[in-house]
Amino acid sequence: MGYAIVNYRTTPKESRYLLACDRSGPYKTPHGIAFENRQRVLTSTRKTDFPFRLNAKKGYDEWIITVKDSSHNHPLSLDSRAHPMHRLRSLSEGICYMIRDLVKSAVPPCSIRTVLNKRFQRVPLTARDIYNINAELLRGELKGRTPTQALIDELTSQKDQHIIADWKKDDENRITHLALFRKQSIEYLRDNHDILLLDCTYKTNRYRLPLQSIIFVTKLHTTTNMGFIFMNGEKEFDYRTTTQLLKMSTRQKHQASNQEGKLLLAIQALSQGQISSVRAAAKLYSVPQSTLVHRVSGRTARVNTPSKQRKLSPTEEESLVQWILVMDERGHPPRVGSVREMANILLANRDPSAEAKPPPTVGKSW
Repeated sequence: MGYAIVNYRTTPKESRYLLACDRSGPYKTPHGIAFENRQRVLTSTRKTDFPFRLNAKKGYDEWIITVKDSSHNHPLSLDSRAHPMHRLRSLSEGICYMIRDLVKSAVPPCSIRTVLNKRFQRVPLTARDIYNINAELLRGELKGRTPTQALIDELTSQKDQHIIADWKKDDENRITHLALFRKQSIEYLRDNHDILLLDCTYKTNRYRLPLQSIIFVTKLHTTTNMGFIFMNGEKEFDYRTTTQLLKMSTRQKHQASNQEGKLLLAIQALSQGQISSVRAAAKLYSVPQSTLVHRVSGRTARVNTPSKQRKLSPTEEESLVQWILVMDERGHPPRVGSVREMANILLANRDPSAEAKPPPTVGKSW
């Protein structure tokens, strides 16, 4: 039996505290509505405008307590659980950790109370206390942001990128469509793109927004959930937007192991009309724009251009290699000058009828 004392007011330097009963003060109506003009007149409140006050002032070596008003207008509480402060302070550290874990797992408050009562003997918590703990944890996670801003920050700050997210905004910078796809499902879809099922469900979230589920059928005649899209409405514009989000998220990002492969992909995209400008193609495939311009104009690749130093045919080169191996087996490995002379002989024997012209040579850079 007793009362509950709370901190009513504190000075900035924390040298003086005004203590009061937790039931002190008048009832404050929301939105500034007068008490007489309320529509819900049958609501109850714990506030009784209790006038009891204690003034605590910090002295040189001790605190000075002064009773400003000792009158009471309500009887003593028969149980300490009637006061939220006593209920929360009586919780052990293990109970607090369990409540936080259950709240983060989206367990309803009524179920949390049931779990606590089965695990512990006496837990003096009400459903309102658990709601307050949930609201406190949510404020700590949001850190001053709105829930939508926190969701976008969480999606954009992913390191492993298991979820591919995309969204559309209106003119007032409000998110109207939000698409969430599993990255692994998109990779499966590229191999099983024959049948795609799009179904719009209702009443699946607290905001009553239509939710479009996307499912595809695999080659084994099984269904796999690819993802879903939150929609603002069900007009033609909304479905066009969801289709655009689906196409953008499932677009395959072309990757090549070398520069030549990227250039070939860019040239193919330009020739098929998928990309209209060379600049956009160079940016998309990460290739030099000048090189792409030259290749589009008809210039051959450097790897396909015959070298100016290579004048022997493959058959002549093979004959030259065989001659080098034979000379090496005989114990007379040829020097560079001898190999060049043998290459010139092979060039001269290519066209024996051309006697008037000087015989071709491989040159010093060969």
